[in-house]
Amino acid sequence: MPPLHRRNNRSCAAQQANTREACPAFCPQQQPGIHYCVVVPHDDAQAPPPSAPEHCALGPMPAYLFIADDCGALRVVDPTSNEVVACVQVDYPAGMAIDCDLRKLYVANEQGTSLTVLNTSNLQGLNCIALQEYHNTYMTMQGELRSTRLAVNPNNHRVYIPQPGSGRLAVVNGFQDCLLDVVRVGGRPVVAAVNQRTNLVYVANHTNEIPVLNSNNNQVFACVSLPGDAGVKDVVVDNCDSRVYALREDGSVAVIDGATNTLIESICPPDGAAALAVDQSIGLLYFINAARNAVLVYDTCTLEQIGRLDIPRSVCRCLAQLVVNTQTHLVYISDPPANKTHVIDGGLNMPIAEIPAAGQSMALHSCTQNCPICMRR
Repeated sequence: MPPLHRRNNRSCAAQQANTREACPAFCPQQQPGIHYCVVVPHDDAQAPPPSAPEHCALGPMPAYLFIADDCGALRVVDPTSNEVVACVQVDYPAGMAIDCDLRKLYVANEQGTSLTVLNTSNLQGLNCIALQEYHNTYMTMQGELRSTRLAVNPNNHRVYIPQPGSGRLAVVNGFQDCLLDVVRVGGRPVVAAVNQRTNLVYVANHTNEIPVLNSNNNQVFACVSLPGDAGVKDVVVDNCDSRVYALREDGSVAVIDGATNTLIESICPPDGAAALAVDQSIGLLYFINAARNAVLVYDTCTLEQIGRLDIPRSVCRCLAQLVVNTQTHLVYISDPPANKTHVIDGGLNMPIAEIPAAGQSMALHSCTQNCPICMRR
């Protein structure tokens, strides 16, 4: 398979960050919900005994990959060796997000009722934020992820945490680590995604309407209505083209103009998509195609398939997740049944490594300083 290159010569200007609030000093100390922090061998399947946090310094920030499993083990993967270099135990991890500028990792519990904050430089606990709790009637449906996906807006450092049991979205101030607001979005919200160019937040809530929040005031000011009854279970944003991709329960993908919040068209991959991710820096869209045991690659300009890569059947039997590093163009695919995470070179469209760890929640630390989101030419 020849290397993949996007068929688009468009470029976009770098965005301007909003004025930021003063950031108070934090005292790095252990917090409730964080049990240990220690470097571990990559093949050690058991949790290590407690150890001093200073033994877990990660040094300068490359694009570390964080993987959380159902047992509460949060592992850190070195991107150069693809080995687990550190581990910390957290309570019921179900979703993660990283604020690269503040060097904070946010870990939500299974129902989005609390948020653990860790320092990404050394995995020391900074805070444990209690979010508002409501009567929870959420039940995991067959074929549905128990995990949620948080979102961080790097422009104002606000964190958005879906609460599927209450139909709400919790909003946290990342500077002060405090709850700002809880916004009703309806349905069963499981994914939040931020358009950094417009400061809008999109929520997948298993309905055929996508609530759109203004990140400046946390108010729902629009809903993108999609045709048909199939709900939306995942959403990702291409910040370069200001496009939103919404994965629906019928396996189709709705393409939305982020400037007008209107439907452009729908992509119907053969046999449907089970997960999606976008590499906005080179204009590639990735789908997991469970029926064909493959990852399908689409050009975000033409919305046509331009590549395919076979993946193990075990990935397709589980509710796998995709994460893309937009600087190295590496694609990470979780494979919990095999306890592996597959690494694909997105430029060459070929597998290059397997990480001896897997989980339903993944997050990448990829520094945004001096790394504009729009690198296409």
